[in-house]
Amino acid sequence: MQYSYKVVNGKLLLTEKRPVYYRRIICEKAAEVIAYFFIIAISFFLILFAFDNLITALTIENAISVGAVFSTIGSSIVSISSILCNKQDVLFENNINVLQKDLINFYWKRWTFLNRVTKSNLGKGKYQVIENPYIEFEFSTKKLKVNIPSSKSDYDELPVVITFLKLLFYKKSYRNSLIKLNNEDALQEILVWNCISSVYKNILTYKIGKLFVWFGCCLVFFSILFSLFYPKIFTVYEVIFKVLSSQK
Repeated sequence: MQYSYKVVNGKLLLTEKRPVYYRRIICEKAAEVIAYFFIIAISFFLILFAFDNLITALTIENAISVGAVFSTIGSSIVSISSILCNKQDVLFENNINVLQKDLINFYWKRWTFLNRVTKSNLGKGKYQVIENPYIEFEFSTKKLKVNIPSSKSDYDELPVVITFLKLLFYKKSYRNSLIKLNNEDALQEILVWNCISSVYKNILTYKIGKLFVWFGCCLVFFSILFSLFYPKIFTVYEVIFKVLSSQK
């Protein structure tokens, strides 16, 4: 049975050169750290703005009241986001099982005890690298390679955003190519495309949910911090702001 896609098996290999995976992991982790610091800054200034504008009389009772409101909001955000993340984990597992067992008849499970890239002294290779299996879709003059994730370790080690955007962008072209070929197996082929798209959508939604969990945690933390030490924090903030303003 001829399909417009092929599945290439994953492998564990040894290589002399520093693999691309290593640099990509560093770049993705750096972007993630920047996003978390950005959320910390937004949370801090949001709570600072709220305390500065909502408290008319600077007393510990007023500070605790305002802090309690934002702490409750932060806790609610954490709860809702955690539920969303858990749901995406379940959908991810279901979609991967359907893809592997029902659609492409190919099974792969990432060994989580192995890192994506590990320095190695075995043989001639300096690095031990895990490469996921991938589906290569062929349509018109285009070939699209899509890695098949299988565990939560892949959430942070595969190019999730760019892959999902490519699947969205080329979906119509792929459908049209199947129509032109008049392939009787077109239904299964587009199901494979839709299923792997859903897998990446689950991962992306999970990562967005984790950012909201972090945002909610920051709101709770700064609400408690400001409730207890708001006068001192605001005094330090005013001093820093005046010093920076005088240097302009």
